[in-house]
Amino acid sequence: MKLHCFAGMLLGLVLGSSGCITESSSTAMDRLPTPKTRNVLPAPQSAPINDLAILKSIRPIDTNGNGYPNRFDVSVYLFARPYPVPRFANGTLVFSLYPPATYDSREGFGAEPIAQWRFEQDRLLRARFKNVVGQGYALSLDLNELGISSLQYNSADLVTTFEPANGTVLVHSDAVQTIPYVP
Repeated sequence: MKLHCFAGMLLGLVLGSSGCITESSSTAMDRLPTPKTRNVLPAPQSAPINDLAILKSIRPIDTNGNGYPNRFDVSVYLFARPYPVPRFANGTLVFSLYPPATYDSREGFGAEPIAQWRFEQDRLLRARFKNVVGQGYALSLDLNELGISSLQYNSADLVTTFEPANGTVLVHSDAVQTIPYVP
C-alpha cells in the first residue's frame, strides 16, 4: 500500500481542502495460495478400529424435574488410524461413569462404575449420523434409564470403550471426560 500524503496536502492547498490520497495495490506475493482440495477416502472396512473421539454436551440436564441433572448427549467417532476420516463399525459402545479421580486412563483400573450404558449394534445402527467431521453416533446417556435419580458426587468421570464385533482389541478413550453433576 502506498500513501501519498505529501501530494494530497499540496493538492489540498491548491483546492482549499486537506487530506491524503490513499492508493492500494496488491500483487500475487500478497495473497495466500489457494489450498488444493483432495479427496480423503474413509478407512476400508477391513481396517480395525483403533481410536475414538467423543464430543459431549457441557452439562447434564434435568429431564424429569427432580432437581438433579440426569441426561447428557454424546457424539462418538470411530477411527482406523492412520486414516483421518471416522467411519461406522460393527460392535458395541460402552460408557462407564466412575467416582471422581478413581479411574487411571494409563493403567485402566478404577473403582466400580457408578453407572454403565451399553449400546449394542442394533441400537448403534439407529444412532448413526454424518456431519462435517464424518460418520459418527449420537447417543443420550440417561441415569433415569438405569434407575438412578441422583448421584452422591458433584462430578463423575466418563470412560468410553468400543468393543469390536469381531473380538479384536478393545478401544478405550484416551482421556477421561469429567461430567459435572451439580443440581
